[in-house]
Amino acid sequence: MQATIVIVCCSLVLGLIGTHVQFVRDLRRALSSAVSVAPTAKVVSRLGVLFDNPHRSDAPLAVVAHGWCLYDPKFYSLLVALLHERGYKVAFLSYQRNYLPFGIVARFVRQLRTLLDEFGSPEVIVGHSGGAATAIAATLALPANERPGQLLLLTPGDGGDAEGRSVIPLLRLHWARPPEGLPGHTPTEVRVVTASDDAVVGSVVAKRIIEHLKRWPEHFLSSHTEIVPKSGTRLGHLFPMAGAQIADAPAILRHMLGDAAEIPPAAACDALEKCLDLIKPSRSTLATERFPS
Repeated sequence: MQATIVIVCCSLVLGLIGTHVQFVRDLRRALSSAVSVAPTAKVVSRLGVLFDNPHRSDAPLAVVAHGWCLYDPKFYSLLVALLHERGYKVAFLSYQRNYLPFGIVARFVRQLRTLLDEFGSPEVIVGHSGGAATAIAATLALPANERPGQLLLLTPGDGGDAEGRSVIPLLRLHWARPPEGLPGHTPTEVRVVTASDDAVVGSVVAKRIIEHLKRWPEHFLSSHTEIVPKSGTRLGHLFPMAGAQIADAPAILRHMLGDAAEIPPAAACDALEKCLDLIKPSRSTLATERFPS
């Protein structure tokens, strides 16, 4: 009996190690592939991929936090292009190292601090799904002087379903009271966006985030926007990934990405434009000037 237990435990450990190794290989392959097809991109150690703005050498920084296991920058090529059009350079953070949720928020915090040291404070973090939940949890863990000025959270999810039941506990948002803000510190603006036809997570997590942030109006200004698709079209949970290139995606992701590939690109582009319009432009983004994508 004991020998059987040992064999089972060893098999589980070896399976986890094998899965982790394969995940890391897939991640490295995805980052290298993204750089090979984007002339302005470069892999940044410990962070992910930095997409310099092809139109501006002094572009402000926007951060993209991908959804759970959606670590390939090519999945978000439309979002990156639209951010470029608005004058940003884009850091695509590879905050996930395996299929387990442990250490995600702490790693995200470390990456934000590395960005702060090497590239300056990001003007906005755009998070999708699990990346949106991770971004807000990491922001709550930062002192006031290190928080980004704005967060745009697209269809945030934390591993539950549209009714709030936990299906796979990928992320649990562990809330803690933020530290006291600095005198005169500007609150972080948090814009939460849901799709009316999102059958994956609905608006449960979005409403939970809004209610939570209302406790600290001195730290956060939050709002909720619902995107309603035009008649005859659909958006759903994955609209920020419309047009995702799935040919070289891991098999475990292809079914989900197939749903994204079926979203009409024009409808998704229109929805993403409305989402990005929620970002308050600063002087450095030259809001009045738009660049071709």
